[in-house]
Amino acid sequence: MSRTRRLVAVLAMLVAGISGTLVVATPAMAASCYGTSCNYLDPQTNGCNADARTLQAINPESPYTVELRYSPTCFAAWARVTGGLTGYPQYHYLKLQAWSAASGGTLLRVETKYVEQTVAGQSQWTAMHTYGHYVQACMKNASDFGWCTGRF
Repeated sequence: MSRTRRLVAVLAMLVAGISGTLVVATPAMAASCYGTSCNYLDPQTNGCNADARTLQAINPESPYTVELRYSPTCFAAWARVTGGLTGYPQYHYLKLQAWSAASGGTLLRVETKYVEQTVAGQSQWTAMHTYGHYVQACMKNASDFGWCTGRF
């Protein structure tokens, strides 16, 4: 192997080695909490929305959708409403409820977000709670009547 080829091969290995060790921070990696340290925090400002997925969505009354959201990176969940609640909606309490059991059980915590109006395509959400408990998202009225997702 000629000296030039050897130099090119060594440089190529160095570049490959350096590029293989560079880690670019992604939003999911930038999450600032995990599990119980996420309780009461906003999923957006704490980076948990980056890898979030919807566990279940319900559409109790068009034109809005209520979702139970979960972030594996943060091991936390929250409720989100998206769509068009306009004027003075009957159901305007978005809730994330944490339970001790999949059915029945003890209600451990409720995160509530008062939603007066939403614009089509825009979302509002509750604070998070650890996914270490069964959680569900609900949209209820002042008398605590309304709809909920299943418990996950």
